[in-house]
Amino acid sequence: MQNRGTVFDDILRDLVNSSFNAAPGN
Repeated sequence: MQNRGTVFDDILRDLVNSSFNAAPGN
């Protein structure tokens, strides 16, 4: 359960990073 939450956190963080990187004016 804990490991699953960590993986989900990793995926969310990756998505957020991708959004920031793809955002214009960066």
